[in-house]
Amino acid sequence: MKLIDENFYNTRFPVVSDFDLSKFDDNGKKVYLAEYSLYSSFLYDYLIKHTSIKRSDDTLKNSTIYEFPTISEDDMDLYQYLSIGKLNYFYIRNNIYIERLSKEEHEFLVNRIKNKKYEFDDEVDKFINDTFKKLIFENVDGKNSTNINLNFGPSSSYSFYASNDSLVIGERFYPYVKDLSTDELRQKYMDRQMYISDYLNKVKEILTNELKMNVAVIEYDEGSIKKKDSLTNQQIKL
Repeated sequence: MKLIDENFYNTRFPVVSDFDLSKFDDNGKKVYLAEYSLYSSFLYDYLIKHTSIKRSDDTLKNSTIYEFPTISEDDMDLYQYLSIGKLNYFYIRNNIYIERLSKEEHEFLVNRIKNKKYEFDDEVDKFINDTFKKLIFENVDGKNSTNINLNFGPSSSYSFYASNDSLVIGERFYPYVKDLSTDELRQKYMDRQMYISDYLNKVKEILTNELKMNVAVIEYDEGSIKKKDSLTNQQIKL
């Protein structure tokens, strides 16, 4: 599990919420960020258990046709950083609104942290299944309306839009190309881009069918993310 600090948390976008973490005291911030980090870890475990996202991720990692260099930790944004140890390319691009949990649900997470119970078991499986939609959907109009398109990118390009009631999956790798000096090499590069575009559409279709909900899969690059300004080494101690 990866733990985030306040600076990293503040790189989220889009944010459709009046919640203000800065109004919390230091301990309140610490608890909230610990809950955010642990919930994210559990949500990855849930998706890996109930969908084929790990298999889709491994397909890119083990490709013998094209090269997909993985992103180094220092170049990741908040969302991909939280996927470390879970997936190589795909990551959850939704915000997680921990403040929407009930008192009992908060206590469940805090007790897990205090007792250092970070394993994904049947109890956690049910907890995530019962709560993840209310935590990741963007409440655009304050009425929990659905099917509202929202921009999950830095520009107005349609490729970054997804419905506010979607599980949004990001995908990113280094667009590393050793040599584009010949027509053959340039064609191979273009072929890879066409391959990944088709592949992401297939992943979207599969995840939509597996989860029975709206799913968007968005490809990101260095120009469409917000990197961390700083990240302190922290231990979860409450």
